[in-house]
Amino acid sequence: MKKGEKRQKTQNSKLEKKLSPKHYKLITHLKKEFEKIKKKTGFSDTTLIRLVSEPLEQEIRLPISIFSTELSPLESVVKFLRENKNMSLHKIAKTLNRDDSTIWTTYNNSKRKFPKELPFYGELIPLNQINNRELSILESLVSYLKQIHSCKEIASLLNRKEQTIWTAYRRAKQKNAKTYKKAA
Repeated sequence: MKKGEKRQKTQNSKLEKKLSPKHYKLITHLKKEFEKIKKKTGFSDTTLIRLVSEPLEQEIRLPISIFSTELSPLESVVKFLRENKNMSLHKIAKTLNRDDSTIWTTYNNSKRKFPKELPFYGELIPLNQINNRELSILESLVSYLKQIHSCKEIASLLNRKEQTIWTAYRRAKQKNAKTYKKAA
C-alpha cells in the first residue's frame, strides 16, 4: 500500500468513528460526486470547495410597484437593489450583467429624478426574469407578466400606455424568435 493511500484509509476510519453510519455513507457519496464533477469540469479542489462553501443566495424579488414611477425600468431596479436590498453598485452591476459605470450613472440619475422611497406593493417579480441582456428590462418584464396578464392590465400595473406595453411585448417576441433561429 502506498503512503498516500495509507493516510487516506486512516482519515476515513477516523471519520467513520466520528459520524453515524448514515452520515458517513452520505460523505462517501459526496466525495464520489465531487470527483465526478472535478473530472468533468476540470476545476481544482480549491475552486470546487469555494463554490460549495458559498452561501446560497435567496432569489431576489422586485415588487411590481417600483416600475410604476417616472423612472426607467433600469433606474427602478438599480434604485431598489441599492436602497432596499443594500447591494453595492458593483454587485448590482454583476447581477444585472452591466458595466459598473452604467450602474453608477443610473443610480445617480434615479436619485435625482425620484428622491423619495420607491413604492413597495403588488406582485413580486423574480430578478432573474428581467436580467436577460438580449431584451430590455421593460421587454423582459412585459414578457414575464404577459403569461398571466393582458396588455391592458400590465399597462395599469406599470403606469404606462397600453401601446408601450404592446410594443415592448412585440419586440421581445421578435428578439426571442431571432435567438431561437440562431440556436437552430
